[in-house]
Order: sequence, then structure tokens, then C-alpha cells
Amino acid sequence: MFSPRRTLLAAACLTTLVVKADDCVQYDGATCTACKDGHFLLNGRCYDCPDDCDVCTDANTCTTCERGHYLSGGLCPECGFMCNACSSANTCDECAPGFKVSNGACVRNGCPWLCVTCSDANTCTECGKGLFVSNGQCRNCPNDCDVCSDANTCTTCESGSYLLNGQCYDCPNDCEVCTSANTCDQCEAGKTFNGVRCVSNGSPPSGYCPDGCAACSDANTCTTCKSEHYLLNGRCYDCPDDCDVCTDANTCTTCERGHYLSGGLCPECGFMCNACSSANTCDECAPGFKVSNGACVRNDCPWLCVTCSDANTCTECGKGLFVSNGQCRNCPNDCDVCSDANTCTTCESGSYLLNGQCYDCPNDCEVCTSANTCDQCEAGKTFNGVRCVSNTVSGGCPNDCQTCTDSNTCTVCERGNYLSNGQCYDCLNDCEECTSATTCDRCETGKVFDGTRCVRNGASAGCPNDCVTCSDANTCTQCESGNFLQNGQCYDCPEDCEVCTSANTCDRCELGKTFNGVRCVRSGLDSAATAGVLGAASVLLAAALAVVA
Repeated sequence: MFSPRRTLLAAACLTTLVVKADDCVQYDGATCTACKDGHFLLNGRCYDCPDDCDVCTDANTCTTCERGHYLSGGLCPECGFMCNACSSANTCDECAPGFKVSNGACVRNGCPWLCVTCSDANTCTECGKGLFVSNGQCRNCPNDCDVCSDANTCTTCESGSYLLNGQCYDCPNDCEVCTSANTCDQCEAGKTFNGVRCVSNGSPPSGYCPDGCAACSDANTCTTCKSEHYLLNGRCYDCPDDCDVCTDANTCTTCERGHYLSGGLCPECGFMCNACSSANTCDECAPGFKVSNGACVRNDCPWLCVTCSDANTCTECGKGLFVSNGQCRNCPNDCDVCSDANTCTTCESGSYLLNGQCYDCPNDCEVCTSANTCDQCEAGKTFNGVRCVSNTVSGGCPNDCQTCTDSNTCTVCERGNYLSNGQCYDCLNDCEECTSATTCDRCETGKVFDGTRCVRNGASAGCPNDCVTCSDANTCTQCESGNFLQNGQCYDCPEDCEVCTSANTCDRCELGKTFNGVRCVRSGLDSAATAGVLGAASVLLAAALAVVA
């Protein structure tokens, strides 16, 4: 429930209504009668509640906040550092595992990492959800498991999964409670099980361009695709991973920042490299590092510093940071360039500047000067005087249907669905094209069909979840990125960590983040709350990086 804090939106910013036709859970003809959580009903349409709000009466007034937030003046500010539930800014009621409430705030509980209770500083007696005690330490339960007795035996699965022989398996799409892969006891709000899958209660009154499409001539034919997609026979398909522009599913021509082009694919740049031209040639390093022989090494400046006059005095910081007493400190939220912690001069894309602070543009707007205008919408959208709207086409077809003869009979389904008796049904997970519920003609980019499911290209058939190669159905020998191998099973690395050897360490975080000894945080994270708790970890991190240098 903890994340870098976000600046609260001004009330004026929230008055821009953002319609969400797909957030209606019940239709009466062409009129919506009930909305999903986080939305409110107005004149038969659904609109967004304020950020982090579950229940609201209008765009400015929340009555029930999401967990991890508290109600204040109709808005939902975030709870404090490591606080999972709070009643006010200064009153935490429940801390994250490994922390306890002290004077309304969360502090380390003196137990091992992720431990709820312990008998001493080295011996855990109770772990948080999804963890179990092993030799006095907290270890991960199997995938999608809430409660387990050991690393291989689950007793209670997460919502959307069912238990079979001590393991958790996915329920059908959009199903919250089931006992097998072919049944559903409870669908998501606004949907019911028709014997095959969860379908919406009613159909939206209008359709949109095909998935991934920026512009289309009708509901079936795309003419321009969004970034990270390519056009084929009037439809848009995903480019390879980390690719911005491609010609087909296997050939990238322009990679995302932090990756380089190699054989039509986009491998990641090296350690702490923000931009590179090859695996061994870094052109730009992350703040606090410099290029040396094509690689990134510490620049002997203070942490996150681009240039310095000596080892203790920074003269220039990276984007989103400013120099204060020779050190780098965070600019205000959503700010690229600032003069101090309270005064922004240049905002990030999707935000506008007002009195030295950055505020959100309307949804799907990239450039604006106020909360009620938009100078440039996202690709494929235009500003109608109130909001950015998609290039829409008339419709009224059943759910997941692109073309139909009437409101009950589909002739062409959307990607990821197959046609049967005039209705569209879900393909297998991660399958883009299929002709039945048990086959797949085309998996998502980077995956292949092993006869049962879509697995990562190169993964062995029948391996456990998150496993690339295995010796049998229960024993993994190599895990996917973001997981580590232990006793033949794959377990999650810490959040936002790509490479690790245990649940408590990270050898490589996602691009733009670094490991602070506890978790992966955005480069430049600077908080008085985190500083006290993580001070010792920062010293260890600096020592480790000095060795790398």
C-alpha cells in the first residue's frame, strides 16, 4: 500500500468529468443504470470518482476511500510511509509486515524482514499474507496463494484462483470465485456466468475502434495504430517487448529508451545505463554514474548527482531533482525542472504549471494549460471541448464483437476471442487468435503455444508457473525474469526487481529504479520518513556500488 507520494489535485482540476462507457456494469437499452466501484452515475453514464476513491457522489466528493488512503475534504490522500490503513494523516491503524504503529506512524518492528511478530530479532513467528515461516524467516507461498503451510502447499488461494492439490490455478477471465477452470461461482461486478465465461449484463450503446488502433475507417478496419503496435490487414498487433515502432511481431525498428536495437529485438541496456547504442556502448548513464569504457561506473559524486565539485558537493542533478546544500533533492510531484522543493518551472508531459506547482491535464491529454483545456490529446483522440475522446464508430454489437448483424449476433470478434454460434468467447490466457477455448493459433509476442497454454518463447512445456525450463512438472531449473529459484520452485523477487537471488535482495531493479537495501525505489526518492528507517541500508548500498565502480 506504500508508494511515492502524489500531489493532491486541486478541486478545480477534478471538475473535468471523464466518461467511461466501459465502466458501466448494467445497461437498460442505451442507458447505464449501475457503475463499477470508483465511478458515479450521471444522466445514464459513468464518470471517474476522485483518485483513490471507491465510492463517491460526484467528481469532487468521495465518501469511501481505497485501502491505504483516508478521507479528507471529499478527497483521498495517501496514508504515511509503510502504512496499510489509516484514519488520518497522522494516525496509522495498520502497518505493512515488518513494521509496527508507534505514535501514529510506522517504524521497524525489530523483527526479520516481512515478519508480523517474532520471538527475537532473528526469529519470526508470524508472517504476512502470501508468506509462511521457515526456519524463523518469511518465505513466499506458491503463486496466487494467500495462506500456505510450505513453499509447495497452498491452503487458501487469492481471489480469482482455485485450489487443486495444494496449488492455485486461474479461474476463467473476469471470474472472482470458482472451483475449476471451467466454472464460475461469482463473476466480477456487472457480469454473469453463461456456462462458458463471464459476460457483461447488457451491451454498451456504442463501439470504438479496434484494440490498439489510433484511427479507423469503421469498427472493423484500423488505418493507423498506436505506438508499440503494427498494422496488418486492418488490425493492430503488439510489437516485440520494449519496442516503440515495428514492422511486424518479430522486427522492431525503434526501441524504447533504455534498450538498443539488435536483430529486430530490443535488449536492455547495461547496469545504470539510460541510453545505449549496443550491449557494450552506453551513451548516457543514470544520475550518479558516468560512462567509462562503454559502461556505467560511479562518478564519485554524491548520490544522484550528475556533476560535482568534490565528493561531497553536487553542482548539477538529474531531471526531477535540484541542488540543495550540495546534495540532490526531489522537485515537486510531476515536475521536470524546479528551483527548490516548492517551486516548479517545467512540468512533466500530461501536467500543466500553475503558481509553481504541477497539476494533471484532463485524462488522455498530453499538453494543456489548465484542467479544462487540452492542446494535444494522445494519438487517436481529439478534444471535444470537455475531454479527449476516441475516434468512435456507431455500434451496439455484443461484448468483444467488432461486427454484427444485430445486437445479439456477432460476425467478427475482437482480438483474443473466437466466434461460436454468433457469440464471442475468450481465448486462452495470453492468446491473441484462436478458433476454440482449448487451442491457440497465435500467442502474445514472445510466447508460443505448447499444446495446453501460451508459454514464454523458450520455456519448456508443462513447467510450473514462472518457469522457463524444468526437469519435470514440479521441478524448475530456470526461472523467468523477476523470479528466483529455490528448491526447484520459482518465487517472486521484490516488487519492481528484475534479477534477484532471494525475496529480500535485488541485484537489478527495473530501469529508473535502484535497490535501497529494502526495496526498489525511483532514482531520486528523497523522504525524511524513509531516510531514518533506511539510513543503514543506504550506507550498505553505497559501499556495494563503490565495489562495482
